[in-house]
Amino acid sequence: MIKIENITKKFGSQTILNDINLTINNGQKVLIMGQNGAGKSTLMKAILGELICDNGSIFIDEINPIKDRKNALKYLSFVPQTPPPLRLSVAQLCEYCISSTKTDLNNIINYLKEKRRLFTMAAETNTIMQADVSTRVVDFNIQFAGNLNKLIEALGVTRKIAVQEGATLKMLKVTGTLESGNVAEGDLIPLSKYETEDVAVGEVKLNKWRKATTAEAILKGGYDQAVGATTEKMVRDIQKTVRGNLFTFMATGTGSATGSGLQAALANGWGKLAVLFEDDAVETVYFLNPMDVSDYLGTAQVSMQTVFGMNYIENFLGLGTVFLNSSVPAGKYFATAKENVIMYYINVSNSDVARAFNLTSDETGYIGISEFPDYTTARVEDLVMSGVTFFPERIDGIVVGTIAAG
Repeated sequence: MIKIENITKKFGSQTILNDINLTINNGQKVLIMGQNGAGKSTLMKAILGELICDNGSIFIDEINPIKDRKNALKYLSFVPQTPPPLRLSVAQLCEYCISSTKTDLNNIINYLKEKRRLFTMAAETNTIMQADVSTRVVDFNIQFAGNLNKLIEALGVTRKIAVQEGATLKMLKVTGTLESGNVAEGDLIPLSKYETEDVAVGEVKLNKWRKATTAEAILKGGYDQAVGATTEKMVRDIQKTVRGNLFTFMATGTGSATGSGLQAALANGWGKLAVLFEDDAVETVYFLNPMDVSDYLGTAQVSMQTVFGMNYIENFLGLGTVFLNSSVPAGKYFATAKENVIMYYINVSNSDVARAFNLTSDETGYIGISEFPDYTTARVEDLVMSGVTFFPERIDGIVVGTIAAG
């Protein structure tokens, strides 16, 4: 039995689920219908324990999927609209299917051989099949979304807010003046007045990219090189654009800190953030130019990882996560609390745009890709759409620090 009691879920100021109550008994069939954005996917994610609702509770045979998701999922099966981002080899996928369904491996192999035989009988030798195109597009999509999810995890982003095209981005601005604290005995202590306001600083836009590959280029270099390799490069460049937006907003920080040498400079930035966010255990993320840490890395034993085209080091000098990128000016660094970073995105998978342009996307909806032939010009075109941006909740919660000579 699935029992849903008074659940409510909001994304920002938008209420997606409002006091939903529903009971589904064993063996009962229920159809949930609604227009795009009505909350169908949000409800499914809540039932699966992937999403924490603001109010209410859900029970799967009296098991809370948030508190005990492993046992709750024993009673659920879910078939998503788009392929899940499973990074499994063919062998690993077969092993998964065999273990979960108790299917004989030979049956799977024989089935695939027969399907391949029937599929290729009508095709000429060396013909590029539509299945090859679809597989590559899905792979690019999964690669981008997977890398972005790793970046989100490394940045510590917990708020991922889906918005509509043109949604206004607002930043919390604090203004005020601290009055003198030098007050004589018995005198009235002056009132320091501070105010907060939401300041509109931009909007979330759907970005669109397109490229075309001619028949001549395909004949010269082959399909995989002329189309596949260039599409992969375009997706990497799109990642660079998202990174650029991240550094653009970090550079606008109004906080400041200075220290003699790398460790002192970073420590002073951490101190500013700990005071501002009133948390001595604040989790800090830094962005530095690689040249500012090269001397230290030359002798230190550290483990460096790569995500979304950036190298990063966790628990650097015991202060936080450090990202290295040449976009940061040498001698400077950007720092903020992980809780200060919000990701806004346009879900291209849940829009009429995806249907109109036949975009392939995964369940995150971070990016949509379509690849199709243009018979009038003998070209293969690729269309990519995405609306992802990182943004701070508080501009004063970003420290632009200076690394002075030690």
